[in-house]
Amino acid sequence: MNKVVEEKLSEPILNKKKKKIGSKIMKSKKLFDRWRFFSLLSAIIACVALFPASSDYETGWSEARTPTNCAINEDRSIAHRHLIMWLSFVSILLLIPYKYYFLKWKRHIPKTFHELPSFQKLTLMQVFAMRKKPKLRDYFSGEVIPVTILLLILPYPGLNWEFVVPQQILYKRVEICYFVAEPMYAIMFLRWIYLIVSLFNYGRYQNQVAVRHREKWGVPMSPAFSLKCYLNQYPLFMLFFFFIIPGILIFGSLMRIFERPMHMPSLDYDYAGNAYWNSIITMMTVGFGDFYPVTTLGRFIVAMSAIYGGVILSFTFVSLGSILQLQPNEKNALNRILLSSAATGAIVSALSYNKSNIKNIEDRYHAWNSVKTNSKNFMEFKELIGTDKVEGEEAVDSLKERVINLESKIEGLKATAEGIIHKLSHI
Repeated sequence: MNKVVEEKLSEPILNKKKKKIGSKIMKSKKLFDRWRFFSLLSAIIACVALFPASSDYETGWSEARTPTNCAINEDRSIAHRHLIMWLSFVSILLLIPYKYYFLKWKRHIPKTFHELPSFQKLTLMQVFAMRKKPKLRDYFSGEVIPVTILLLILPYPGLNWEFVVPQQILYKRVEICYFVAEPMYAIMFLRWIYLIVSLFNYGRYQNQVAVRHREKWGVPMSPAFSLKCYLNQYPLFMLFFFFIIPGILIFGSLMRIFERPMHMPSLDYDYAGNAYWNSIITMMTVGFGDFYPVTTLGRFIVAMSAIYGGVILSFTFVSLGSILQLQPNEKNALNRILLSSAATGAIVSALSYNKSNIKNIEDRYHAWNSVKTNSKNFMEFKELIGTDKVEGEEAVDSLKERVINLESKIEGLKATAEGIIHKLSHI
């Protein structure tokens, strides 16, 4: 009786403890979602700044510009550059809450080990290290400084400086004039990479369960792991939408920025489609030669585009090869079809030989050889693939056994639970 009273008195304490543990897990999840949200929001705002940057470049372009004269459209609005600057600064400021919640989440993880134990056995010193209060330098670790530098590179209001790139064109020395803002437009396109990396912080490979599994196997926490997983599962989709299309847009835009000042009649880069076309044929290693770079900076972009295209093409061939390769079940089905076809050929040739009334000895000899050849092919193919067990059947049988054992264990647990409930109902 005293035992029953003690159990009933301890129930509120246990429920309160469970509720407290559950609240710790929920807090960890909130912190986890918050740092991912601020990271993605920072990347989105940084990429939104590309639209006023493109508008600023187009409106500032002057038809009077020549390779040696950096003319600019004086009627353009300065509001575009102000918008670019403020959007970039807001994106940088969002890195502060991102890093704050990220470090707070990492520090909070050991509190959830009571309900969700770590897959990897941690020592007490490791737990103390995880619970240690972050220092100031921890807020600037990781990708914070590189991303901040990238976001600070932009065409600031009033920045109309010029520089000259000397080079040889058709045995003549030519000095090509650029604005400092134009390489900055080009560098700003790298913000798309920042957005793609932030997107890979979401998905099935970046939730809290996946984090625990990665800790077990010593896989570092990075978007690269998600990228590899998605490439393994959806190779063609990832290659097309995350590598090929962004590569064409980025390299095409850079090509247009650096080649447009030449104003050559045969190489019209005023039309953006020609720059993207050049990027496509370069990445695909075709190189028709109808459009090609003339400037030093343009040639550098084309060289990077060719290297990038070679890597992407190798990925594409490997992905296509894995898709066209027969799966184990498909291979088993193909072997069975071929075996049935060989058996049918042997039977048909034997029946035709028995029913035929061939009187010519030579024709009868050829018909008998056909029967022997078909029968031999059938026996050889039968021995090659086997008839008792084909590839994958053993794995299916072992899987069935596991399912049966699991079902029996579930039934046992169900009976135990029913017994406990029955006893509790009579207390």
